[in-house]
Amino acid sequence: SEEQVTKSIIDWLQSCSHRVLSYDYPGSGTGQLIKPLGEMRKSVGIKPDILSSSHGYAFYFENKPSLDLSDIRKINEIRGSKEMIEAIGKATGVVPPNVRFGIGTANLDGARLKKHSSVLDFAVSVESGRVLAVLGAEYFSAPDL
Repeated sequence: SEEQVTKSIIDWLQSCSHRVLSYDYPGSGTGQLIKPLGEMRKSVGIKPDILSSSHGYAFYFENKPSLDLSDIRKINEIRGSKEMIEAIGKATGVVPPNVRFGIGTANLDGARLKKHSSVLDFAVSVESGRVLAVLGAEYFSAPDL
């Protein structure tokens, strides 16, 4: 489930000395709504599944049990919005160019993922509650990888 993927990645990030700033999964009622700077409407904004920081970088995760193209489209839209990148930077205390985007999934499909490598900085694969593979591992100082 998305909840299991998210919780597994949170545990792994913490073992990599990342600061987990917020997280959200269906039914959790948690998460940090990030709005474009100056936006006042309550209905406008994004809630990353995980938002973490480490070594001057912010990491924005969208997670699903399997590769979901709607998450990749969402990340692409956010990447194209200077206002959203600045808002993520403000929420994390990170300089906006140092925001990295990726996905977490239980079924990492490398062939499908390669088609979207220009949008994603990283991808994390989870199985049985453990992170098994990381594309873009240079961003994570992970034990066991």
